[in-house]
Amino acid sequence: MWTRWILLILAFAFGQTSARGATLVVAHWPGAELAREAAGLAPPPATGASALKLTFFHRAEHGRREAGSGLAILPEGPVKGIVLFLPGSNFVRARAASQPDAENGITEAAVFAGQGLAVLIPDYPGLGETLRPQAFTLIDVNLAAIRAMLAAARREPALTALGRPGLPLFVMGFSQGGQLAVALHRDLERRTVAGLDHRATVAVAPPLDLAGMLQRRLVASDAMGRALLAGAVWAHGVAAGQPVETLFAPPVARRINWWMDGGHDAQETMAALPETVPAMLDPDFRAAIARDPGHWFNRSIARSSRITTRFVPRRPLRLVTGDADPIVEPAAVQPLLDHARPRGGAVEWVRVADAGHMGALRAAYGPALAWFSRLAAAPVRTATP
Repeated sequence: MWTRWILLILAFAFGQTSARGATLVVAHWPGAELAREAAGLAPPPATGASALKLTFFHRAEHGRREAGSGLAILPEGPVKGIVLFLPGSNFVRARAASQPDAENGITEAAVFAGQGLAVLIPDYPGLGETLRPQAFTLIDVNLAAIRAMLAAARREPALTALGRPGLPLFVMGFSQGGQLAVALHRDLERRTVAGLDHRATVAVAPPLDLAGMLQRRLVASDAMGRALLAGAVWAHGVAAGQPVETLFAPPVARRINWWMDGGHDAQETMAALPETVPAMLDPDFRAAIARDPGHWFNRSIARSSRITTRFVPRRPLRLVTGDADPIVEPAAVQPLLDHARPRGGAVEWVRVADAGHMGALRAAYGPALAWFSRLAAAPVRTATP
C-alpha cells in the first residue's frame, strides 16, 4: 500500500518537473527508413522527419490544473498542414505516444510527415504525463486534453512551423481514436482551435454506437469484448465515484485497479478475466444495466453515443470500416449515417471488404493522405475564433 503511494508521489514530482520542459527530441527518421515503413501503405515519402515530445499544462474538468503530453512529428521541409492522429486504445503508460520508443509514430511519420504534413499524436488522459485514472470512452475528458495539445503545439517555440495562421488541420482516428475523431469533428465545427483551419476528418473502425455495442458485450464470449467492457465499466465507474465492489464480481474487483494502473496491457487483462461476462460483473450491476435505461452507467454511455451519432457534419467526415472486423462491427457507424444523411450531412462511409480491425486502418492510410494533400492545397479559409 505505502509502496504504491510513494511511487505515485515520485511519479507526480517527475511529471511536474518534466512538464516544464516543453519539448524533447525523441526520434529522427531519415527518408530511407520512412520509405520502408510506408511500403504498401502510401507513396514513398519525400523527406525524413523528427519526433518531439511535447508537454504542457491545461485546465481539466472542475478547473483543476493537469499535465498533458503527446508526440509532435515535423517533416524536414515546409509544413503544408497538420494531421492530428488519435490512436486506438492503450492501457500501458510506457506505450503512450510520447514515450521515447522508436516505433511510436513512425507509421504516421512515413505516411504524412514524409509528404509535408506535420503530425500530432496526443497521450490520452491516464497516460504520458497525466497521472489520473484512465479515461477510457470518457469523451469530454479526452477532448479537453486533445484540444489542449493542439493549442500548446501552436504556441510552442520549438514548433514554430505549426503556428502559421490558417494552417489546415486534418483529423484521423482509429478505433477508440476513431470515436474521439468524430467527437472532435463535431466539437471543432462548433468551436475551433484559434488559427487552425479544420478541413476534414477520417474515422477508422469507430465505435460510435457505444451504447449498443456495450449492451451486446454483455452476452459476448470473446476475450477482447470482455476486456473492453471491463475497461469501460471501470473508467465510467471511477468517474462516477462508484466503488469497484459494486461493479465487478469479487475476484475481479480485487484486481481491476491493478490491471488498469498503466502497467498491464489488454492481453494480460484478457488472460486474467473470467471466461464469461456474468462471472466478471457484479450480478446486481449486470442485471440493472440490462433492464434499466436510466441506470447511471447506461446514461453515461448513452451520452457518449449521442455525441458521436446525433449531429450533422458540415465539414467532410469519412467513416472507414472493415467488413470482417470482430472488435468494432461496421454497424456501429449506422446510427450516425441514419441521422446525418437525411439532413444533408457531409458524411461518407467506406467499407473495406474482408478487412479486420487493423486491416481497415492499413487500407485507410493511403486514401487519407491523398485526400488531405488535395484539401491542403485548397485556398486558405478564414478561421473563426
